[in-house]
Amino acid sequence: MEIAISNGDNIDFDYKKVYNLSEKHNIKLWSYHLPIIPFYELDLSNPQMCDGAIKHFCTLMEKVADIGVKTFVVHPSVEPIDDIVRPGRIECSKH
Repeated sequence: MEIAISNGDNIDFDYKKVYNLSEKHNIKLWSYHLPIIPFYELDLSNPQMCDGAIKHFCTLMEKVADIGVKTFVVHPSVEPIDDIVRPGRIECSKH
């Protein structure tokens, strides 16, 4: 199962509780959907914000890795996005 937090409270979310529930109900936690909102603060293709976004993502990935998740989903942009900038955004999200 993928974990995706929609309310934006990813840092303070009780990941251990999700882990305990998954164990209780025999559900494998497989992936974690990194936040996309607010994208203007998490835009990896924006050099002025990239370091902060990466730091934020690393903090979240460490928390979720502690409960066994090894796959993370990151979005290079919000939609719609112009086809001209899409390749650059995708490339940024790979790093």
